[in-house]
Amino acid sequence: MANTTPPADDPAVLARLRGAAEASGSPVRLLPYGAVTVGRAGEALAPIGEMADAGAAGFSDDGSPVRGGALFRSALLYAGMAGLPVIDHPEDLEQTHGAEASEGIVATVLGLHGWPRAAEATAVARDLAILADVIADSPGARLHLTHLSPAASLDLVRAARARGLPVTCDVTPHHLALTDEWLAGARRWAWEALDGSGRARDPWADGALVAEPYDPSLRVNPPLRSADDAAACLAALADGTADAVATDHAPHSVVAKAVEFGLAANGMSGIETALGLILTAVDAGRLPLTRAIAALTAGPASVLGDRLVHRPGLIEGAPADLVVLDRSDEWEVAASSLASRGKNSPLIGRSLPGRVLLTLAAGRLAYRDPSLA
Repeated sequence: MANTTPPADDPAVLARLRGAAEASGSPVRLLPYGAVTVGRAGEALAPIGEMADAGAAGFSDDGSPVRGGALFRSALLYAGMAGLPVIDHPEDLEQTHGAEASEGIVATVLGLHGWPRAAEATAVARDLAILADVIADSPGARLHLTHLSPAASLDLVRAARARGLPVTCDVTPHHLALTDEWLAGARRWAWEALDGSGRARDPWADGALVAEPYDPSLRVNPPLRSADDAAACLAALADGTADAVATDHAPHSVVAKAVEFGLAANGMSGIETALGLILTAVDAGRLPLTRAIAALTAGPASVLGDRLVHRPGLIEGAPADLVVLDRSDEWEVAASSLASRGKNSPLIGRSLPGRVLLTLAAGRLAYRDPSLA
């Protein structure tokens, strides 16, 4: 994504990124996105055409929404001419100013400023309305909405797809498996927080609070939602409304996270725990294994489209993208076991299913479990 320092808002930055990736010798392919606006500030359109020529995989101000409707329309038009998607982080900043946790009983009890679900849903509705208007002039326009969290947003995407709009979306592992009650100290999975009628339980009434509240590793954008919203995310993934699982991996330093909850940087270190969380949902009977695998592999590839160097999978005579995992094994999440320099995960100390043994990228070894060395 383009939310780097400096932002990837011109061809020179993209060239430096691609050059560094090639010089590393890693078989993992870097597909950089260009920013939609200059500096990701939402005030002036970045040079989309030039960045497309420089190899941008698409365009996004990820972490920040494209605030102006006129700017967003222009981005869809120009990116569509290049055959590339625009990825938007849907958020109405006026509604989320100062917000710390999803609006509801947990935020109220903890004294945290509420983050309305409508702040996301209204932004999704705006994006879809503009897309519907743009495709008449730019049939190649494509929109991807990232890390959707409340049921209302997913309902809007489901309806738009039924109308034939070229929109895709993703959900994150933490919005599938965790809920806002974790902020209060609960440590049960989202589906365990629902009663027999499918309604969210009261964690204060049923003894679910087992940890200290206000864990800053749980501060993410968008915020963790209710168990009902988590169930809606799982349902959207199961029925194909959500095309992919995206980790929204956001590693931070201890300095940025070990502060008062409302001052902590948004984001969770999640790339290494994504598979385990998804397999936990599979083991609980909440998601078919085949759909889980597709959402982690073919789903993201379909969103990326033709910018992939080669199509992933197993094709005779072609380089393979392949992950080998021991489905029956478990591993404990520990700071020492995370390769990422960001250790900000609320899952530290928990065991997750599915140990990754090795990964091939473009036919070359990219990762091997230390136990196999």
